[in-house]
Amino acid sequence: MSANNVRLNSNDTSTWNCSSLESSKRTDVSIVAQKLSQRSTLTRKNCCDICGIASLLLFGFMFLTFGIITIKYTLFEIVLMERMGMAKIYPSYFWWKDPEPEVLMKVFIFNITNSEEFISGKDSKLKLQEIGPITFQEVLKHKDIIFHYENSTLSYTVTRSIVFKETENIKGILNQSVTVANMAALSGSSFVADNWLLSTSYKALQKLYGTRPIVNTTIYNYFFNLTDPILEFTKNIVPFLVPTKDTGILQNIYSNFTDRVNVQIGLKHGNENFFKINTWNHRRNVPGFYPENGDCNARIDGSTEAALWPQLCTKETIIWYWRKTLCRSVPLYFEEEIQMGSLNAFKYILRDDVYDRLENKTADCFRGSNLPDGLSDVSKCFFDQPIVASFPHFYSRPGKFLDKLDGLHPDPNKHRSFSIIEPILGVPLKQKASSQSNLVTKDLRGFKHDIAKFGDMVIPMFWIEYYLKEITPLIISTVDFIVNTLPKIQYWISAAFIILGSYLLLMGYLRLRNNEVDEGMKMKNEK
Repeated sequence: MSANNVRLNSNDTSTWNCSSLESSKRTDVSIVAQKLSQRSTLTRKNCCDICGIASLLLFGFMFLTFGIITIKYTLFEIVLMERMGMAKIYPSYFWWKDPEPEVLMKVFIFNITNSEEFISGKDSKLKLQEIGPITFQEVLKHKDIIFHYENSTLSYTVTRSIVFKETENIKGILNQSVTVANMAALSGSSFVADNWLLSTSYKALQKLYGTRPIVNTTIYNYFFNLTDPILEFTKNIVPFLVPTKDTGILQNIYSNFTDRVNVQIGLKHGNENFFKINTWNHRRNVPGFYPENGDCNARIDGSTEAALWPQLCTKETIIWYWRKTLCRSVPLYFEEEIQMGSLNAFKYILRDDVYDRLENKTADCFRGSNLPDGLSDVSKCFFDQPIVASFPHFYSRPGKFLDKLDGLHPDPNKHRSFSIIEPILGVPLKQKASSQSNLVTKDLRGFKHDIAKFGDMVIPMFWIEYYLKEITPLIISTVDFIVNTLPKIQYWISAAFIILGSYLLLMGYLRLRNNEVDEGMKMKNEK
């Protein structure tokens, strides 16, 4: 019994020792795990502290640097520089890309009221009655935009289209009848007048189809769907001589109003050249003019399409404006300084002599066949049809051609063209561009009597007014802030950035010092 008891006690002691050892091991593991957890927590805390300190130092440095830079280069100057680069983050880029201000196009038609009396010789003058306005909205879009950073230019495709404004027009006005010159008959007669063979054939066709010099049609057809049997016949026989059989006036203007443009941007070209045209459809000349083939050197480059004007304009600045329907670029000159709300603005105008003849005939690309003052040849842009532009109602330039016309009432308040712009940013605030299209005929003696009566004339057809009445409140408030408010507060803003940057740097430095002290204390305690 005694021996057995001894053996049992020995086993109990061994069992107790093993249990104690295992408990000790578990305690050690727990302590190690606790220390690792504490170290992990401290590591995470240190990482957060480091990130926080780095953020304070980084933002502090950025704000301080920005504040110092904006003392040398003011915020106002930075805005102008960035706008010249057409930065995509700025509102001006989006306002140009998808213009918000509404541009109205108002068309006025010259209705002939005494065609039979004029043809018979009873009346010596063609009596004209102005009908309109017939109002459309012109929709302008810029797309396929490419930045050429290597030469500081921008390329884009510009498209223009029109939408009839129901609310701005008399109900049913497009169905109203008008009597107008038959452009197909009269322009065709003038085209062949100097060629005996062609004129003989053309006279035969006129007799066959009963062509008349005037046509009675609806306003809609006059705009979009006007043709003539001779045009259709000629188009089928010799299509290269007739580029289109539809002589609808707006159809001809807007059927091909998509163009590729390259303009100057960036600091390289300077404020005065901002957004001036380099090329239009990859050429520097007015469409239809080929100097390499002996044509007059009619240039487009250096002008603007009026979506954006140059910056920092002065009273001496001459702005060249290009409009495709005018088939030339024309100069705008400063007239007066005016106030539009809180904005100071400059008014630039087309001078009365803009369509006059130049002394240097070689440089006068729009003189046609010795046109008188006040008329500008646009035939190159409209299939070589004998069309000339003028001010509406021949304002400011009454010529001998008025002897055969009655019913014109020129008025400078209605018929002048102008652009009112904010001169610092070059933002157009209000614009009106007006031009008249006229049919010019040669001496048509030899043609049948009714056609011949319309020979050697300048016949008004219609005139168009493009009108930007006002820009949006958002654009006005933005321009007002940049021009009037920003220069007054920009140094306060710079000071605020310097103070904020300095404060963040100081906070970052103090937190860094505190961390170093805490680390030192921990290392001391661990020892």
